[in-house]
This record gives sequence, C-alpha cells and structure tokens, in this order.
Amino acid sequence: MELNDSVFIEFFELAEKSLNELVLDQASAAALDISEIRQRLLSTQLACLEQWINQYNAAQESGDKHVTTSQVQAHLQKLGTREELLPLPVKTVMDKMNEAARLAFARLVLHSECSWEVQSYAARKQRSLKSSGSMSRSDLVEFIGLCNVAVRLPNVQSHLSSGAPLFADLHETLPAPFFPQERLERIQQMFLRAIGYDADFGAAEIKRLLEASSNDEELTRLLANMGATLSAAIQNATMESMKSSLNDHDQGGSTRVVNVEYSEQIIDAASGQVIATSTLTTSNDNLAVNVPSSEHIREDSQKGNAAEQASQWDMAKQASKLHQEILGELLSMGPEEREIKLAQAKHASQLVMQQLQALSPGAERVQFLQGIDMSTQRLLVMEKLWESMLQANGGEPPTIHRQHDVEEY
Repeated sequence: MELNDSVFIEFFELAEKSLNELVLDQASAAALDISEIRQRLLSTQLACLEQWINQYNAAQESGDKHVTTSQVQAHLQKLGTREELLPLPVKTVMDKMNEAARLAFARLVLHSECSWEVQSYAARKQRSLKSSGSMSRSDLVEFIGLCNVAVRLPNVQSHLSSGAPLFADLHETLPAPFFPQERLERIQQMFLRAIGYDADFGAAEIKRLLEASSNDEELTRLLANMGATLSAAIQNATMESMKSSLNDHDQGGSTRVVNVEYSEQIIDAASGQVIATSTLTTSNDNLAVNVPSSEHIREDSQKGNAAEQASQWDMAKQASKLHQEILGELLSMGPEEREIKLAQAKHASQLVMQQLQALSPGAERVQFLQGIDMSTQRLLVMEKLWESMLQANGGEPPTIHRQHDVEEY
C-alpha cells in the first residue's frame, strides 16, 4: 500500500518527543557501552513506530487500508533518499526527529560516562580501555560527531558557562573545572573513554591523526568543522560566564587547573596538590586547546605544515604548567602575604569588569580582553582560583600545611 508522505508527521513528532525524554537510570548507565546506547535509541524509535502504526490502523475504516511494519519501514527508507523533494512540513519534523536522535545519543553517552566517574576507584580500574596500538579513522569520526553534537545540549551549555553539574541525579563529588575550556576538555576526555580509549592515549592518537590528515580531505574538513564548532561553544560559554560573574579574563580556560576537592582536605603548599584525599588524577593534556580553528586547519593543510598544528598541543601543556605555577604560588604564601595578594587580585578583577562593562558587547570587548597584560591576567586567574576554592569548601579556605607538616603527616 502506497502512503502519503504527510501521514508520517505524527510518527516523527512522537519519536522526537520520546527521544528528547529518553534517560538512563543511574543503576545501569555505567554498565552500558556505546553500542548498547545506540541500540537503546533504535529500540525507542521502533517502539514509537509500532505505536504509530497501531494508531494509524485503528483510524482506518477498512482493514484493507492497514499497513504493516515492513511496509512503513520501506517507505521511511525511501524518504531518506529524497529529503530535498519532501514537502516542507514533512522535512521539518523529520529533521527535528533526526536532531533529537543525535542529541539523545550524545546525552546518553555523556550520562553513562558521568556515571563511571562517580564509581569507586576499584570499579573504574576494572574498565578495559585501549592504551596502545592506534586509533581508527572511524573512531575519530565518531569522536568528532559526539563533540559537535554535545555542545548543543542545554545541560552541556550550562555546564560550560557556569560549571553546573552535567546531570543532577549523579551527585558529582568533584568540583567542576574552573574555566569553560577546561570543562570542555573534561567532556572530550569522557568521549574518548566512551569510544574505548584511555584519555591520554586517545589524545596522543588525535594528535597523530591530526598531523597525518593533510591528504585526507574529508577528515580535514571534519576536523575544521569541529574546531569551529568548539571554538564557538567556548566563546559563547565565556561570554555567558562574564554576564553572571565579576571575573573575566581572555584565557577563558586555556590553562589547566589541579583538580582537587576542598572538604576536610590538606593541600601541599609547594605543589598545590591535595595530599590527604583519594581523587582521580587529571592529565596535563588539554584536548580543548588542541583543536585548531577551521581557518588554521585549512591554512596548514594548504601549506603542509603539520608541525604547526602539533605545536598547539605543546602550547596547551605549557599553559597547564603556568596555571599550576600560579596555584602553587598562592598556596605557598603566608596568611598575611596571601591576604595582600588576594586584595590586589580582587581590585584588578573589579577594575577589569568596570572597564569591560563600559564597552559594547562583541568585538570591542574581545579586543579589550585580549589586550590585558600578563601580570593582570595572573591576578585574574589567582582571584578566580581562590574564590572557586572557597566556594567548593563551603566558604572556608583549604587547610594548608607547610613542608614540615607534610613530612610529619
């Protein structure tokens, strides 16, 4: 039986709604791998299709107008081959369903990875992740797709701009990274684990594939698109953060902080590291910074300058060391010296914000932020670090032991 394209509008709307509402329960989320999540989405769509078919058949006056699942699936396949010829209302709702499927996939994968993060250390160690060999091209393409889609998720956008938990039901114990770009890095690391790779090894493999992609036009295009997408996400998150906070700086997460918790914890003043708690060790590789802009990739592809692309990874590590240096400097100060330094940092932050608010939003503000001198940048970062430490520790400063205290401990 031949069906009119417009009859599928209700199915597309039903499937879109179901996909938008699809969630994983915490008990099973960490047990699902990426293929099982993909199957969960397919099952949801098939259930919607069966529901729609039953409703459609029930509305027909005679049985000879009934349709079967195979007939409907065959028609849907034909729709996919002639999208540009579809009536606008049909194409619109079909596109919405497809977008809902992409968002649901990224959301569920991210939820599963966040569920892994709140598991015990022993449970996480049992997970098998690839740490040798090589990353396949298809895995890199899947990673790119997940990153591109994830930044369209409302919970991810909120997390990038404010540090809000990605999923409230998981009761995350680690504080969110300080800056939008660091938060994006964490998400990228989770996606690397989702596709089966140790995060550090996966980052190294992306660097290798990035250097070798100059002769692969499709991969170069995909990497360029990802660079542009993630750069836009970081810029948007940074501007949103500026609107809700009195702390602004042009680095916006181009450095990496030491991931620590601050409740009943002791911090080594020399290194800035927590020494009295058991936490996940964070990597110094910064994936978010490692993605060059679309324009940069095109230029490097034309010039064959793979070394220039690779150097961005080294720059990210340099930035990471700088951030840790600032934190170590702050924590190594005596109480009076630290109080004076923090007062200077707070004054610098307020002055920058006053100047920023006097400028028009957009390019003028960006240009101003990019022109902030290094000493002021350090003060801005220092003030942000300390305020975040206080917030994470219930308003109280962390316990800081001097070197002799650490040795006695």
